Amino acid sequence: MRVISLYLFKSVLAAILVSLLAILGIDFIFTFLNELRFVGKGDYSLLNAMVYLLLTLPRHIVEMFPFAALLGTVMGLSILAQHSELLVLQSMGVSSRRIALNVVKSVAVLVIVVALISEFVAPKLEQLADAERATRLSSGQMVKSLAGTWLRDGKTFIHVHEWESPHKALGVTRYEFNDAQELIRASFSARAAIEQNKWTLYDTRETQFSANATKATKIKEMIWENHLRKDVMNLMTEDHVERLPARVLRELIVYRSMNQLETKPLELAFYQRLIQPIAILLMLMLAIPFVFGPQRSTTRGFRLMIGLGLGFVFYLINGIMPQLSFMLTMPAWLSALIPSLLIVVALYIRQLKGRVVRTPIPCIR
Repeated sequence: MRVISLYLFKSVLAAILVSLLAILGIDFIFTFLNELRFVGKGDYSLLNAMVYLLLTLPRHIVEMFPFAALLGTVMGLSILAQHSELLVLQSMGVSSRRIALNVVKSVAVLVIVVALISEFVAPKLEQLADAERATRLSSGQMVKSLAGTWLRDGKTFIHVHEWESPHKALGVTRYEFNDAQELIRASFSARAAIEQNKWTLYDTRETQFSANATKATKIKEMIWENHLRKDVMNLMTEDHVERLPARVLRELIVYRSMNQLETKPLELAFYQRLIQPIAILLMLMLAIPFVFGPQRSTTRGFRLMIGLGLGFVFYLINGIMPQLSFMLTMPAWLSALIPSLLIVVALYIRQLKGRVVRTPIPCIR
């Protein structure tokens, strides 16, 4: 059985890699065309665009893997079925359920590898790519990192700890220098409301520095006008919480909860990250039984359409659930779990109705 398991693993792995390369190739073309819009803005060149695409490749692998795993598994098993290899295995006494279980175990290894990439590799490279891209597009006026966003407005340097929304910032620190590069003013504002180039700062503690003394003041509300470009502001407020590592999402949830801030988008991204590996394997368990059946009545193209259809439905439900959870005030963990629960229900109904078709073993005389 070990030899059979290894053979199934190699066959399915090859099909998944081919599917992943094909999907990534299509995705790369569209991403590259989209990135060409920014070439020529600021200091952003074609070479910078190519570097950005390469650095974000692990993130694209993570995003496309569920669909590639489903399509590749169905395609790999369909090829084995077309060559009657599944029939030979069944004639040797290996049940279709055992074959499916070995395939799911094989894919589980890839799921673990991709999960590690999504947690430790993709976020760091994504952060590096976004920071370099933002710096180039803003001509050095902005630098982004996981520790916040740095901005430059003339001789004033600004650090924003976190963006609550495109028009609300938390933890705004400003450092103002004179022509001699000497610090003359520093301030910290608990939050800021942003409207184009006019920032309304709240609960500000400001310190002014002179040659002989310092002066500290507290300001409940103040207006700060700046000359930051509109495209820089757009770059500044880009936020993709779903791409953050699970541990960082957890830290942000705790931080926002302590400060009585909105945490649901972060909670939803966090629970989806935890549940996704299980959802992929459940989706495979739902799709694999379609491969087993009379080979003349079920073509490979039909099986591929089933794989595509199941993948599309899964992505559709996964994409709709965040909006539904906000509309129905549903707990984040429940909205993240619903797609997987639907797959479990479908598996249970399929088992009850006996819809799994087993290929009869021919009698050899």
